[in-house]
Amino acid sequence: MNAEAFTGDVVQSGTPVAVVGGKLVPFNSGGSDGSENLVGFVVEDNLVSEGEPNAAVLLHGQVIVQNLPVEFTAPADPGQFIYR
Repeated sequence: MNAEAFTGDVVQSGTPVAVVGGKLVPFNSGGSDGSENLVGFVVEDNLVSEGEPNAAVLLHGQVIVQNLPVEFTAPADPGQFIYR
């Protein structure tokens, strides 16, 4: 996880992420650096203020969009996810 790419001390469970340069970064649907490629959703809260933790990521499954900790619009191609 690229700790510098996230704001705040904690990356909350449910945060959508992409992989750029081999590290997790926040998903950015308008990005052009690879961050627009959704990989999954962080499974549990991760403290990033003390370094770069290894984070578990949900790679497929059902996601209740209204319960995510950030604004998220489901992509046109849902990939391995079912959005509700």
